[in-house]
Amino acid sequence: MHAFRTASLKVSTMFFASATIMLAATSQPNELRPSGRNNHSRFSARFSAQAAAAPSVTSGNGISYHNGPVMIAPAHIYYIWYGNWSSALAGSNPKGILTDFAMNLGNSPRYNTNTTYGDPSGNVSANAIFVADTVDAGTSLSLTDANIATIVSNALTTAKLPTDPAGVYFVLTAPGVAATSGFLSQYCGWHTYQTVNGTVIKYSFVGNGAGTALGGCAAQVAASPNGNPGVDGMVSVIMHELEEAVTDPQFTGWYDDAGNENSDKCAWKFGTTYSAPGGGVANMKLGGRDFLVQQNWVNASGGYCATSYSATTPSLVSMSPTSGKQGTVAAVTLTGTNFVSGATVAVGGTGVSVSQVTVVNASTITANFTLASGATLGAHTVAVTSRRTSPLPPAPRWEHVLSR
Repeated sequence: MHAFRTASLKVSTMFFASATIMLAATSQPNELRPSGRNNHSRFSARFSAQAAAAPSVTSGNGISYHNGPVMIAPAHIYYIWYGNWSSALAGSNPKGILTDFAMNLGNSPRYNTNTTYGDPSGNVSANAIFVADTVDAGTSLSLTDANIATIVSNALTTAKLPTDPAGVYFVLTAPGVAATSGFLSQYCGWHTYQTVNGTVIKYSFVGNGAGTALGGCAAQVAASPNGNPGVDGMVSVIMHELEEAVTDPQFTGWYDDAGNENSDKCAWKFGTTYSAPGGGVANMKLGGRDFLVQQNWVNASGGYCATSYSATTPSLVSMSPTSGKQGTVAAVTLTGTNFVSGATVAVGGTGVSVSQVTVVNASTITANFTLASGATLGAHTVAVTSRRTSPLPPAPRWEHVLSR
């Protein structure tokens, strides 16, 4: 059964200084849900931004978890080549450009941005693996969304590609192939899901917009890092859709109150670039190639767009004071390393609450510990949380709650 809701590109890991595990925020009551088609073309994005007058409410890192599945295991990338790819500047090896990107993406600093997302079973893997590709011999130059769903299901039901619950299947169309629901005018790509062979399958459409309309879906239309502006533009869209498919595979995962998924929040933002030897500019190197790839929303430190992410683990070394009396409020200074904006402080046991948490710098946090009149006497474990990962060894304890 085909799920016609899609997410599109339109024309943090939590770390603990104790063994406490915390889960992500709940959804807001008036938020919008992703359509799967927010991967706007560059030009329609401008109008969409101007028209977006409705207020949105965000919290934490500007994106929320909505209790649905997230792809935790390493993502398996599959390509389905549709149309006449010999027309796509064959001398530049267009298929090789896209395949090299997928083969070298896993465990890269760029893909690591997705490890800041997860669900109760864990965090998204830093690895993504290119598994296989196949060719669809169809000759239609005009595809509906239903046609694209059929291209994917045919590849699986005929065993050209395996039916893989960890897979993301990309229908990559050659120049001149139109998608009637709005390719180049409304979007540059999209992702969605359907059930094939009894398995929920995640898939994406990404087209090659080479031609007069390419500027709507590619940042560079003349020179590009790999000598093929249409294909180089596809690389960024593939990255966008893969990240959204992994973190919001069935539109119940991660998105903000406006319905924007992680990559939507950074669409057409590239950060620092450099001159690529092959032409144009790039912002990352994978394998032996340079690429210009949009940034992704990092779910850490208040949330921000980035080209890479390197997690740092907080370490709580000491606290002052280390004791307080029941029925009082203690102003506590916590000292350690790798404290980040948005970090939280929690105290174990009964009767001690924390407020007024301020991250002064990477090594200092101040907070108020309120000790209830009936607070449990004795040692209480203190946890500093930076984002989400597996538990770390216990931190220093706030040594004593004394009787009045």
